Amino acid sequence: MSDGLPDFVIIGAMRAGTTALADCLGRHPEIGISRLKETDFFIEEKNFGRGMNWYRSLFPENKRIVGEASPNYTKRDVFENVPARIHAANPDVKLIYVVRDPVKRFWSHYQHSVLVHGGLAPPRVILEDTEGAHILAASCYYWQLCAYLEFFDRAQIYILDFDAFTNERGASLQALCNFLGVSAFQLTDHAPQKNSSASLGAVPGWALKLAHHPGLVGVRSVLPGSLRNAAKTSLSKLSPSRRQAPVMPEGLHEQIGIALQEDATQFRKLTARAFPQWSV
Repeated sequence: MSDGLPDFVIIGAMRAGTTALADCLGRHPEIGISRLKETDFFIEEKNFGRGMNWYRSLFPENKRIVGEASPNYTKRDVFENVPARIHAANPDVKLIYVVRDPVKRFWSHYQHSVLVHGGLAPPRVILEDTEGAHILAASCYYWQLCAYLEFFDRAQIYILDFDAFTNERGASLQALCNFLGVSAFQLTDHAPQKNSSASLGAVPGWALKLAHHPGLVGVRSVLPGSLRNAAKTSLSKLSPSRRQAPVMPEGLHEQIGIALQEDATQFRKLTARAFPQWSV
C-alpha cells in the first residue's frame, strides 16, 4: 500500500461486472477492498472534499495490496479531471477497466437507472434524451480511456473482458493476479451476483433512492458489508411485487450499435483485441 492509498483502482465500466470483480478480489488473502465499494473519492462533486485521511480510512491495513472500485471514474462527460486527481495521489497506481459488449452495457445501464432513479425517457426515445447521451458516453470505452492515457502509461491499465471473466473466471483472475503482482488463487465457488435488474427490482424504489443519497455516504462507509446485504434482503421482503425493468424495443439495438461503432473500432485498435462476442 502506497502511503495508505490504493495500489489499484477499478475505474469501470458501470454495469460491466465491477461489483463481482471487487467481490472476487476481496476474497484473495493478499488483497483488501475498500469498505465502501464505490468510494467516488476522486470526483470533486462527490467525496473528494472529505480529504485523504477519510479516503485512507476506508482501506484495511493488514493486506499486501488494497484497491477500490468506482465505475463513476469513467464518466468523463459529467465528472471531469478524475484521471488527473488519481495520478496526483499515486502516479504508480494500477488501473483495471472492465468492459463488455457496449450495446448490452448501455441497455443494462438504462435499466439500472430506471429501477434506481426513475424519471427517464422511454426506451424508444432514450437516444434523443440528455440522459441517453450520458449512458451512451459510458459505453464509449476508447473515449473514456483516452483521458487516462494523458496521465498513465498504457502498461498500468489492465483491460478485463466481461465475457472472459464470466465464462473463464479462473484464467481471468490468474492473469489479473499476475498484473497486480499477487499469487494466483482459485475460488471454490462463484461470488454471488449483485445489482442485477432482478435483485434491484425486488427492493422498493424509495429504499434504493435513499441508499444512494449523498448524505449517507459516511454511514455506509462504516457499516460492514454483511449488514448492508442483510438490510437489502430485508427491504426486498417489504415490496409486494417486483418492479420490472424495461424491455428493449425492436430496432433500438441496431441504433445503439450504429452510435457506438466508431468508438468500438478505435478501442479494438488501441487494445489490439478483437472482442469477438460483441455485437458492434
